[in-house]
Amino acid sequence: MVARTPAIFCALVAVCALIPLLPSCSSFRLPIDDPSADGGTDAEGGSISVIEPPAPCDPSEAPGDGVFVSAAFGLTGAPGTAALPLAKVSDALEIAAARGVAHVYLDEGTYTESLTLTERHAGIVVSGGWKGSETTWRRDCEENFRAKTILESPEPVAVTIKVASSGPTMGFEAMTIATPALPETPKDTTGTSSIAVLVRGPASLRISRARLLAAKGGNGGTASPGEPGAGPLACNGLEGCESGDNGTKGNDGINGTAVHPSNDHLGDGTDGQDGNPGKNGTAGADGAVKSCRREVTGECNTGGGLCDTFDENRQGKKGECGCGGNGGRGGRRGRGGGASVALLALGGTISIEHTTLFAGGGGDGSVGGQGGAGVAGGAGKAGASTSCHVTITQSGPTGPGCTCIINNDQPAAGGNAGGPGGNGAPGGKGGDGAGGPSYGWVAIGDVRVIVDEASVLHAEPGGTGSVNGASAPSLVATLDGGT
Repeated sequence: MVARTPAIFCALVAVCALIPLLPSCSSFRLPIDDPSADGGTDAEGGSISVIEPPAPCDPSEAPGDGVFVSAAFGLTGAPGTAALPLAKVSDALEIAAARGVAHVYLDEGTYTESLTLTERHAGIVVSGGWKGSETTWRRDCEENFRAKTILESPEPVAVTIKVASSGPTMGFEAMTIATPALPETPKDTTGTSSIAVLVRGPASLRISRARLLAAKGGNGGTASPGEPGAGPLACNGLEGCESGDNGTKGNDGINGTAVHPSNDHLGDGTDGQDGNPGKNGTAGADGAVKSCRREVTGECNTGGGLCDTFDENRQGKKGECGCGGNGGRGGRRGRGGGASVALLALGGTISIEHTTLFAGGGGDGSVGGQGGAGVAGGAGKAGASTSCHVTITQSGPTGPGCTCIINNDQPAAGGNAGGPGGNGAPGGKGGDGAGGPSYGWVAIGDVRVIVDEASVLHAEPGGTGSVNGASAPSLVATLDGGT
């Protein structure tokens, strides 16, 4: 875990650690999947303590013109007034955009939804940290007020801001935006990335006095093994052979490289190569040769011809060799673990003030599947025999009326069975998936991220690459927008 913070904040954290009850300090604990993970000196029992500097709060602040939402007493279809608030933040955003008002006020509570904001929502600030009732709404400045209004997304990306053109500044303040713990990843599937806030396009965004909490990225799904070979090759009965050589094992797949937060699949390994087939048998001995008489039917030759005058040689067929066995299919590639990113900015200008950006750790890459077994080579077959007429005699006088009689019929034996084909080789193992990275924030492309000195950047370790797959980095960030 690496987090670069200004010296003034480091000094404040040291004071908070020494005097936990200091009124200006606040902290919160988050569960982590691995109790042995490096959570710092405060990590114990599978959780981690994050210390925050104080955030400004004015208890005399009163809500202005806007749309109101309450998890406790809001109603679907309500007008969104302070007395009759809505139940969902997404509904309030649409009404605020339609009415042209600049604020959506959230009563303290948990809102289980994900949000997508576009150009029509430019200029709207979603403001949490309010204690609402049917008669009054007031600002809550008690300790840990940021944790009392929670946007708890059911999706791996909690807030998506997607715009094609710049506009007035959007904002989130005095609230927590969190992604859920991810379920087990299906087989042969890349781990899902967990992103608290995703910005696409030239948006202007301000996040103040908030917490962006990205859960641990999903682990790479278990890689399937390769299928066995499909049976001996069809070699069309090659004749006369000895045993063929076995095939050679397919090459293993290539291990994945570290996942990029904006493209999960770069962390996948490659499939193992199929095993090479066994070789067909090599040529063997011919079948037996017999000196035979030609087959004669019907009348004898005119003018005293004899039946037993036409010689020929016949030979049994060569033995057929066995065909080589098919190679096994390569194992499926190991899948990369998903990333954990509190803020992923692919464009725009983002200002972060008095905000904690927490990444829960990258998902682990999965091991590549084992290659499938090769198939045994086919057995050889004996060569076919052929009939051979050794003597042919005539019955009756010579001339057109005589008859040729076949006295005996002896076979010419075929060659011995050919050698078996070589065994097919097993397929190669799939490459291992890489671990997913863990970042407090990432900026890619034409984007500017400004993080003030009172904000906290914290990232749990990147995911582990299975066996030889690459392990991913944790947060490396500077306050001027670099990564």
